[in-house]
Order: sequence, then C-alpha cells, then structure tokens
Amino acid sequence: MDRTHILADGTVLELRPISSMVVHYLNTSTKGKPEAPLQDVPTRKGKKRKEPNPDDPDYQKALTEWGTDKSFRMMKYLICKGISSDPPEDEEEALRAFFPDESADELRYIWVFEKLGDDEKASGALIDAILGQTTVTEEGLAEAEAIFPTEDGGGEPVRVPSDGEDAPDPG
Repeated sequence: MDRTHILADGTVLELRPISSMVVHYLNTSTKGKPEAPLQDVPTRKGKKRKEPNPDDPDYQKALTEWGTDKSFRMMKYLICKGISSDPPEDEEEALRAFFPDESADELRYIWVFEKLGDDEKASGALIDAILGQTTVTEEGLAEAEAIFPTEDGGGEPVRVPSDGEDAPDPG
C-alpha cells in the first residue's frame, strides 16, 4: 500500500494509519454541542410547558459554530496523527519564529496547511488519502477488486458465499 501523498508543490508526505475507532468517536461525539433553549408553549388547558426551541437564531448560530469547531478538531487530528512527516529543518525553524510554543504535532498541522493554502480540493484529497490508510474508500475498493485473485486468474472476482450459502460450483 502506498503510504505517501504528494502535494502540488512536490512535498512528499509520509502517511500512517490511524484508528478507525477514533475517527468514529470524533464523528459521533456530541461533546460541547449546545442544547436548544427552552420556550414556553401553551397547552390546551391554558397552562404552559417548556419545550426545546431548535429554531432559536442564537441556538442556530451556536450549533453552526460547534459544527465548524468539530470539523476543525477532526481535521487537526487527521493531520497530526495521520502524517508522520515533519517539516524540513529550515521550514520548521521559520515556523518556530511565529509559533515557538507549539508541539511537534501542531507544528506539522500548521506546516501542512501552509503548504495547502486554502485549496479545498487538495486538502480533501489529503484527508481522503489519510482516511484511506485505515477506512474503506471507493478508490480502495476498486483497487482491491482489480487485484483480487479470480478462479481462472482473470475476469470477474470470485464471489465468496455468505454464511449459510453453498460455494459456487467451479466447473
């Protein structure tokens, strides 16, 4: 498996697998998610009860900010843990002038995004490459299908029976 990714400027990044369970955790975590404010809603008996108001504009703004922060945390984790390359010594020295207290992981994040700039397509391709080290991607499936051995050494891949099915007749 190719564990490198080449940026537009020719920089070669060494990739490393990351835990799919951590990616799942980050994707599903609701830590810090704001709760919808409660509003008084009249009942048929003339009383009021409290119900969440998900349409509250301040809540919608807070929810958007939370989602953006969550995306940045995911991106930072993927870059910091999914890339093993460090900046070249001269580039690291230049970055340290502006970010003297950053950890090696955080400096790597800054370096990579300094290289990528605001190119969303390039950053998306890098994230796909990192995730492709440990999670299933369409490209990875196509690659595996193309090299999977078949009964006769070519043609369509052999279908593997699921539990309870009989194996296909090879003749």
